[in-house]
Amino acid sequence: MKTADGGTSVILCDLLFFSDRSGGVGTYAREILPRCAKAMPEVTFVALTTERSGALVEEWFPGRVLTVSGRPQTPVRLAFDEFISVNAAGRRVRADLVWSLANFGPIFGRPRSVVTTHDAIPFEYPTSVGVRLAMRLTGRHASRVLTDSEDAKRRLAPLLSVPSQRIVPVPLGVSSGVFQGDVWKELGALGLHEGRPIVLSVGNDYLHKNMLSVVRAMAQMLVGDRPLLVLPGRVKTHVEPLVDQLHLTDDVFLPGWVTDDQVDALYAAASLYVCPSLAEGFGLPLVDAMARGCPVLANDIPVLREVGGDAAAYVDATDPKALADSIMSLLTSPDKRAAYRQAGLRHAQGFTWERSAEITAGVLRAALDPKRDR
Repeated sequence: MKTADGGTSVILCDLLFFSDRSGGVGTYAREILPRCAKAMPEVTFVALTTERSGALVEEWFPGRVLTVSGRPQTPVRLAFDEFISVNAAGRRVRADLVWSLANFGPIFGRPRSVVTTHDAIPFEYPTSVGVRLAMRLTGRHASRVLTDSEDAKRRLAPLLSVPSQRIVPVPLGVSSGVFQGDVWKELGALGLHEGRPIVLSVGNDYLHKNMLSVVRAMAQMLVGDRPLLVLPGRVKTHVEPLVDQLHLTDDVFLPGWVTDDQVDALYAAASLYVCPSLAEGFGLPLVDAMARGCPVLANDIPVLREVGGDAAAYVDATDPKALADSIMSLLTSPDKRAAYRQAGLRHAQGFTWERSAEITAGVLRAALDPKRDR
């Protein structure tokens, strides 16, 4: 795409949030940006990130990487960088468009902007007034708001005070498939060994992830029938006191942060994946589990129904007894698990990062052309 003076269009990608612990939003950036660059060879992509994360971004970003100095990332500092530094960098590289990939971005001035607001969770669960205000101002300033699902679009429109036609749902993709290595050799490094059925749930300590409900469900099962519940990620501080209180130290395994290969091996080893979230923008681990051949039991909420379709089982995950009964029903029904496994593998094929990038590229092209983006 050419600019008015005949040059190449420049998109500045706001990656100030990116780090080695940026979770799902980090996965989103790593997967979609190289594919968008491939889908838009006529555009030059430039990244803006922190000094601390510059080398990490350079490993995968399809273009030049700019950094801001490694100042403490306090809320005030982050707000300053989002509202001031991004615009300054945009002017510096003569960007035609700023794309902020994680909820926050410029709230005034030029160049034009697009923001990916992944979900409505900061408005629906406890967070600072400043965070909600920053998201609302960012969304109002943006030419388009990208989000992860139709459910997220429906929730965000009134919360951001943005017309629904300016919000574009872009389903996420699956990063990889069934683990091909030696599963138990990979998991041996974590202290896990073959024999006991594994129930897996990947999450963090945010309230909406509802990890405590899965722990409470374990306490509803007979001691001799319990599977091993494996909860990787930043959950230990949040979950461990309840595990101790319910005397579940032999039944709940908290490995902390694990490698990508170990996550893939856990999906391969698990008899069942449980997604108990109370709210999501999409629910990427649900599709990741399906793509890796792991049957899924999800909380019965609209967004997970939208993403999982008929390829997952559903239960009210706020009810520990109902959750325990559903887990045990699936663990004792190999035929049901096999059916969900096959349905999940087929269903996950519909979620690709190439499709996500194709939709996103269309939005970015429109935003680069003010006459088209009306």
